[in-house]
Amino acid sequence: MLGPGVKARHLNDDRLGQMLDQLYAFGTSTFFPSGGLTSGGAL
Repeated sequence: MLGPGVKARHLNDDRLGQMLDQLYAFGTSTFFPSGGLTSGGAL
């Protein structure tokens, strides 16, 4: 979703909608537990 080289101009409502669609297709219950562990480790 976000990473090196992503600039503010790349983030708009169309792209956000696409990312949310991809997240839903992947499965939110699969993504958020792993994402939370990753984010929590970075703090």
